[in-house]
Amino acid sequence: MAFAHDTETALNAAVALVNTAGDDRDELPDVPALDAFFRTYGWTGRHEHTEAELRSVRELRPRLRRIWYADEDGVVEIVNGLLREANALPQLLKHNGEPYHLHATSHNAPLATRMAVEAAMASAAVS
Repeated sequence: MAFAHDTETALNAAVALVNTAGDDRDELPDVPALDAFFRTYGWTGRHEHTEAELRSVRELRPRLRRIWYADEDGVVEIVNGLLREANALPQLLKHNGEPYHLHATSHNAPLATRMAVEAAMASAAVS
């Protein structure tokens, strides 16, 4: 199945983010590692480069991980929770040379919020 560019990008980033944590390892040990992740996965917009932001992104990982193991009703509950908590407001945007496409947060929203919403929107698109 072919997905929209943003859906595919968001899913890849969500998987990569979840996989930065595992048994006795953390591939986001510090702000420079988060900076590298931000660049590698093409995130744009607000990025504070702070310990608080790093903590927020780390705290998102187990919530996203549950998406891959939940049944359909569980995925819906997780996705709706992420969107509701972020006060997601769908809107058409274009950036980075891509045509208009759907986003549900502004580029000024906190990074962890944007990561959560992008993962939720991508999960909804493939459910």
